[in-house]
Amino acid sequence: MNVIKLIVCCIVFIISTQVQAVKTSSEKELPQIKPVPSWVNNKNQYAELNISKDNLSSAYFESIELQAKVDKKEHYYSRFQIKVLNSKGVQENSQRMIEFDPNYEELIMHEAKIIRGESSIDQLNNSNIKVFQSEKDIEKLVYNGSKTALVIFNDVKPGDTIEYSYSIIGNNPALKGKFSTVWPINARVPIQNLYLRLLWPKDRKLTITSYRTDSTLLKNNAKDYYEYVLSTNNQKARKSESETPKWYIKSSGFRLSEFHSWEDLNLWAQQHYTVKQNNDPKIKKIVAQIKSTNKKTEDQAISALDYVQKNIRYLGFEDGKNSHIPSLPTKVLERGFGDCKDKTMLLLSILKALSIESYPALVNTKWKHEIKNLAALPSTFNHVIAKVIINNQVYWFDPTLSSQAGNISSRYFPDYRLALVVNKKNNGLTKINTTNNKYNIKISEKYDLTKGENKRVNYDLYETYTYEAADYIRRKIESSTYSEINDRSNNFVKNKFANSKPLMDIGLKDEKLKNKINLHGKYLVDDFWKRGKKLYPRLSAWTLNALNMPRDIKRSMPYYLPFPYKTEHRLSFKLERSIADKVSIDKCENVSVDNKYFKYSKVIDFNKKEAEFIVSHKLKLLSDNVLANDIILFVDDVFKVKENIDFVLSDCLI
Repeated sequence: MNVIKLIVCCIVFIISTQVQAVKTSSEKELPQIKPVPSWVNNKNQYAELNISKDNLSSAYFESIELQAKVDKKEHYYSRFQIKVLNSKGVQENSQRMIEFDPNYEELIMHEAKIIRGESSIDQLNNSNIKVFQSEKDIEKLVYNGSKTALVIFNDVKPGDTIEYSYSIIGNNPALKGKFSTVWPINARVPIQNLYLRLLWPKDRKLTITSYRTDSTLLKNNAKDYYEYVLSTNNQKARKSESETPKWYIKSSGFRLSEFHSWEDLNLWAQQHYTVKQNNDPKIKKIVAQIKSTNKKTEDQAISALDYVQKNIRYLGFEDGKNSHIPSLPTKVLERGFGDCKDKTMLLLSILKALSIESYPALVNTKWKHEIKNLAALPSTFNHVIAKVIINNQVYWFDPTLSSQAGNISSRYFPDYRLALVVNKKNNGLTKINTTNNKYNIKISEKYDLTKGENKRVNYDLYETYTYEAADYIRRKIESSTYSEINDRSNNFVKNKFANSKPLMDIGLKDEKLKNKINLHGKYLVDDFWKRGKKLYPRLSAWTLNALNMPRDIKRSMPYYLPFPYKTEHRLSFKLERSIADKVSIDKCENVSVDNKYFKYSKVIDFNKKEAEFIVSHKLKLLSDNVLANDIILFVDDVFKVKENIDFVLSDCLI
């Protein structure tokens, strides 16, 4: 049981009260109502509120109590008191959500009431509780079988305190009896009183890791248990800033576990992620097909990856133990779908049958390298990929990616950064070194101005996409008709030049071996010249817009950059001779910006013999974030780039 989801369900009131539900449970499935367990320490004395009114909005926690007792089964007790301050707080908090997994957890309700002055209004009855089959990750094609109990409070008024408590009992069988949970100590709103308590058996070892906090859990010697306690008050709301990297963890708290190291977690993972059925006839048939068309080992490996990506659709049923235990490869082949665990283990079975060394690897697609600062818990990871070794060269495959192409050197692989490779040789995290985590775009715009000023202009637009950019465009192409692709490209040019018309259908070439997509459009432009009072138009290198100005300049958290990103944007003008004679290259200024976050250059050139004027922009991001202390210098440099995105040819004429 991961305690973080208990508090998360209670924090959502500050944002939304929407429940994604697909099925209402029957009367028999409603939680039992029982008294508070005897092992729970009732916390009745609270500190006074000492939080500025400026830091309060529609509601805040008067108290949060999270208590746990670990025996053969894990018992989690939670009690929340929410002070409602205004009508918005009433709207957001008059219904509370409790999430649990009925495959191995039992939900028991203890209390639900409204405190109004000296009065206590009981709300705990079955008519006020609804249980839904909730699938919060349904849009990701993941079904975890969890349910949500919705506790409805009637006639809540501003100034009321909403109080409710419950217990969840059960162990995830996939953890093989090992305890693992997370206790956050802050929320998106202030917490007036926070009480954490764990009763831990004396014959079992516990590892506690703190993150972003100086607080500690005090250890007491109880009769049959060790008691770990934290009692604190007036916790400020968790600070939040816009445009932070996804890996930046804003919450603080504790991670408690019987997994004491990455080596321990690796030993647990080996029980679930052992390659199986590589000698099964169905696997052998796939291998024979791969070998018949691919002689090189590298090509066989990519062909195996292609097979799983294209023939096994992504769909996950991660209820109960299936949250961590993959299905058998033949089962995945039979049904034609699987989640990341299923697809990776099928891929590894094929690779093993091909005699290619490979291993499963656990990563976190969101937290990436930050996992090194977290505890070794199963929940630290959210994805499974494959590590492949060919001729002492390491490659990384993700069979859940779609619309991929390219050989082993041009195949895109995401920037996951750190992995726990599951094998007997490994006892720590492995750095993912790959040169394939790229997003590359090349744009070439060619303007034929040889007919002279105020005449029609022939305009060619060439686009080249590689690595992740190619995968992205390929997905767009696969989900569109050819006429839709034409329309999108033509409308894009129409936004630049209203009186333009295509001279041909969009030329599209997918060089799959190189993982490169080329697009070419050819247009006749009638309104190139006159723009208001200016004869020459202002043209923008739009691909530089990946470098944006931060909304929040005053910040203490890193600022997100869409790394990796590399673009080359070239504008060329074939000039009529009388215009070419007016060109003065000295009037044009080249620009260069080079810092630890990005490199940008604008180079202007003129080929007098060919009467061709060229403006070349290049931008390469070097990091996925800007440190808070560097944000002012970064903004200054971004401003220099923004000043040069637009170009007017007349600026370089005599």
